[in-house]
Amino acid sequence: MSASTLQNGSTVIGDRIVARRSILALAVLEARRLVSHPVLVLGLVAYVSSFPILFGISYADADFTGDPKAVGTYEWQAMGAFFVGLFGFVAANRIARSTSRTTGVVDVAPMSESRRSLALCLAGLVPFAVTLLGNLLILTAWLVHPPVLAVGWAEVTMSEKLWVVATASLAGLGGPVLGVAVARWWRWPSALAVSTAALVLWGASSALRDTNLALRLWHVSAPYTTPDYGDARSPVVWLGGSLEWRFAYVCGLIVLAVIAAVAHGTTGASRRRLKRLALGSGMLTLLAYLLAVFAGPATRVLAP
Repeated sequence: MSASTLQNGSTVIGDRIVARRSILALAVLEARRLVSHPVLVLGLVAYVSSFPILFGISYADADFTGDPKAVGTYEWQAMGAFFVGLFGFVAANRIARSTSRTTGVVDVAPMSESRRSLALCLAGLVPFAVTLLGNLLILTAWLVHPPVLAVGWAEVTMSEKLWVVATASLAGLGGPVLGVAVARWWRWPSALAVSTAALVLWGASSALRDTNLALRLWHVSAPYTTPDYGDARSPVVWLGGSLEWRFAYVCGLIVLAVIAAVAHGTTGASRRRLKRLALGSGMLTLLAYLLAVFAGPATRVLAP
């Protein structure tokens, strides 16, 4: 092997190391912008404020004096998905769109658009850490001071509770990542309002009782939805589907959103490589989705 080959190889490795360090450095800066964005700040304040309310007023433990049937236990994880995931979606989208107003300036920077998009996606790890911490606090409360009076508590296994918490935590990452992808590909003025409304409707409608296959397919498809259903006229039920495979499915959605965000602005070999990666990831995500629908247990009644 010639000296020039070794030198060229060292140069390529060195360039890759510099590129990775540059992306990480930019990701830190973008994370600061994200957590200081007014929309996400509002969401984080509301999320943190919800904990004393939830545990102080609607926690059906042995000291609870209200009607346990009126208490929702597994809806608590939706607080992080809404206040951090959805608000993070809006904040990341606005940050990503802000660069489009100065495209001429940004494009002369040494870092490509795809790498800037990747840095923005990595910034989503901060709100993800917040939702993960919040759900770990809920899980700890369940273990230390179980809500034994909550309807169906004894009928739901600890494994199921763990998967619910794990999947709910992914919303803190998925929201910002999807916000970046939407900003890159969907730039007309009302895109943010339409996509935000669609996410809310998707999540809310997927919490309906899955009395048929179509509703089961819809329930499992949502990025996050509550696993139980009940109202004044219906029994409290645990919705069907595999929680383990649904976790894998949501992870796949996040990967696809990252690929979509990074793919914008790429050409040639880079675009083809990302297309192949998207195809493979999409097939695995679809497989996880189908397994979540058909390999999981059926809907079961937790309380009359």
